[in-house]
Amino acid sequence: MNRIFLVLVTLSLASCMTLKSKYFTYYNDSLFEQDRKQGYVDSIVLDKSYSLFVREICRKKPIAGFYTSRNPGYSAAVEKCDCQDPSIGYPKERQEIQYLFVSKERGQVVFITTFPPAILDGKMTYDMPMFDNDSFVNINYFNTFLFGTLKNGVISFSIRDPERVRVDSRDADFRWYIKESVTDGYLEVSKITLVEKKRAKVLLPSDILKPEIRFHKKERYTLGLSNKIEYKIISTHNTVCLNDRKIFLTTSDKNGKGSVENISFRFNKDIDSSRTGSRTIFFSPFRIHAAPVLSGSR
Repeated sequence: MNRIFLVLVTLSLASCMTLKSKYFTYYNDSLFEQDRKQGYVDSIVLDKSYSLFVREICRKKPIAGFYTSRNPGYSAAVEKCDCQDPSIGYPKERQEIQYLFVSKERGQVVFITTFPPAILDGKMTYDMPMFDNDSFVNINYFNTFLFGTLKNGVISFSIRDPERVRVDSRDADFRWYIKESVTDGYLEVSKITLVEKKRAKVLLPSDILKPEIRFHKKERYTLGLSNKIEYKIISTHNTVCLNDRKIFLTTSDKNGKGSVENISFRFNKDIDSSRTGSRTIFFSPFRIHAAPVLSGSR
């Protein structure tokens, strides 16, 4: 249960990452095309029916002292908060960004977390200028993926054992009971229910999760990849954009059946100018903590 909880809540921030992502690998373009033609690649399209809601988790910046003056990354016991909570004030540091793509029309949800921050030029990763542009979703910092369904105000994630990545593997269900404020532009999780081995347990965010689970709606957004986060303005010089808003999933069997081999994204040009055929990246299957329902499984 602790393992599952860490998936849906803020990930541990004990470890630090370098600027270059360690979480994805290049996918040979010709191999990707071969797999797609043979029917091993399915896709989820983040079309116009999907709305993006973003949750930014901050912490109050530690006061400089004996430890913090020597180690800016010292993880003192400080209170975490919603970055957009005006009552928090400054100074504060972004610890994690979470993306929730919701399609009421399709009844589908995609939840994506980011990896732990590092210290860059005296700033935390997510305090760099590019992350002030909250309309840009940077795939370079993606960590884990959860695919779920939405019905009658309840988001359901089927969590599985990471050692078994079958599409139809179900070990536990997390259900988020949501309420949306159209006026204020946010979506809030009011209750979480864990169903494990046919036993249900209600988990209240106010008792367990700090800060509260509130996602803020973004009217427009761009999906792309960049490691030049010192720039706030997005341009072709510092960013590679997606051809379309597609999330590709390669499976071991044809037509969306079998084990998920990887999750991939394809961009409009080579990511690395020194390498030809490097338009595609993939994340390993253990980064998928809740499986999607693919076309071959429907």
